[in-house]
Amino acid sequence: MRSLLVPLDGSLLAEAALPYAESIARGARAEVVLFTAIDESFHSGGRERWNLGQETAWAYTYLEQKRRRLETMGISTRIEICFGPAAQSILTVAERLGVDLIVMGGRHPHGPEPWSCGGVCMRVVEFCSRPVLLVQPPPGASAAPTLQRVLVPVDGSSLSLAVMPLASELCRALSATAVLLHVVALGGLAAAAAHREYLLRALAVLQEEARQMLEELAEGLGRQGVRAEVRVAVGHAINQIIQTAEELAPSIIVLSSHGRSGQGRPFMGSVAQAVLQRAPVPCLLAKPAEAVNRTALLMAG
Repeated sequence: MRSLLVPLDGSLLAEAALPYAESIARGARAEVVLFTAIDESFHSGGRERWNLGQETAWAYTYLEQKRRRLETMGISTRIEICFGPAAQSILTVAERLGVDLIVMGGRHPHGPEPWSCGGVCMRVVEFCSRPVLLVQPPPGASAAPTLQRVLVPVDGSSLSLAVMPLASELCRALSATAVLLHVVALGGLAAAAAHREYLLRALAVLQEEARQMLEELAEGLGRQGVRAEVRVAVGHAINQIIQTAEELAPSIIVLSSHGRSGQGRPFMGSVAQAVLQRAPVPCLLAKPAEAVNRTALLMAG
């Protein structure tokens, strides 16, 4: 992980991304690019006229202040300013610079609010080819996060497994433990519900298969120098992921944005999107195409 892009707009929501970017950059020895987009469309109008020069001066002063702070922490940092709609500007700069990760602060959208409040974040997650770590701080949060565990739900598909190398990189950068979670869905066993003994046997088989898969992944992570734990849950995927996150309080949840749920639906359209809305911790979403070619390297050690 060589470079991180951190979009900022001056809001506390956006700045919630900074502690996470700092921790990852310090551990990975990566460069941080602080970025803001100057977009006239967000000007509220009224008596004050929009002034490009003033907006540019404010953006530079603001980013430079943040840059100096990171530099004092030993983190290589530079600034980028772009003119135009925020989401498109973030996507353009991320591709132009070839960053390895975008770290954004915000929350799931609930209406036409400033970009750090969700709308822009969701467009970046949807259309960016780079992994995106979306930090949604809980109300009143102010302390720096303690990044010790990374929760990685996997459904066994090649698409969901493709994010394993990214999870490995993140854990190494943070010196964190990977918690591998597989949820055995009950939907496929509905027909056996009337036959309790058969249902229990079938569940036991599925749980054992899941545990074996996770242990193989854990061994692969171990060869990469990453500590790993395995957990197998039974039930609804979304509920079990959220419940596990609430129980373990991981630092980050890593999700494939286009894996498959038990019903064969796109992961971002079902599980990942719902987890993103309900998760008590930041979520890192990645399109599997980013990591498919590296998955074999992890498994081979």
